Amino acid sequence: LSVARSIAHGGDVSERVSGHGPPWLVRTRAKSKAENLCIDRDEDCSLGAAWLFETGTWTCRYPAAELCPWTCNQCERVEAAASCRSPRTGCPDFFTKGEANWEAFFQSMSDRSGSISASGSSGRLLSSTPWLLELPGFLSVEEAHMLRKIAAKLGYRAEDAAPKEIRDVAKIDCEEPWCLRHPLIAEVYRRTSQLVGLP
Repeated sequence: LSVARSIAHGGDVSERVSGHGPPWLVRTRAKSKAENLCIDRDEDCSLGAAWLFETGTWTCRYPAAELCPWTCNQCERVEAAASCRSPRTGCPDFFTKGEANWEAFFQSMSDRSGSISASGSSGRLLSSTPWLLELPGFLSVEEAHMLRKIAAKLGYRAEDAAPKEIRDVAKIDCEEPWCLRHPLIAEVYRRTSQLVGLP
């Protein structure tokens, strides 16, 4: 797969793709404010790598797609994130209406959970103040152990720069390329996306 990019006189960006990659020949769009952010962070993005695409398709897997926003045609999302807003497309009606029916939302997650979880077990709504949904078998025992190993390798990091006496929070983020490419991480993202009904 070879990729060539050029900036035309009118400010449009063109990408010509040939070989075994996604089935577009030329993709042109107006150069966005976030163009400098919308770059592939991994040299293997344009090679049709198995870690990036869903099996048998040219649909990018998450979170690996975060390494390859240009190849995955996600520049609109990059621009939206850079300006702290939601993308124009891909957001279900539930989240775009004035008021959300959270009971219906959590019930729909519970209803879907049996077909998504590793064990086939359905979820159970434990509380509505706060909203709390139990998802038995969402991960298998082996998957849970592997996720703990991944987390241990990443290690805790401070969530922000505030002094500990003001905010003492540590987190583990999967932002390293090896983590974003990990097949279990992709599978957890896939299940979570199906569970909450978001792309």
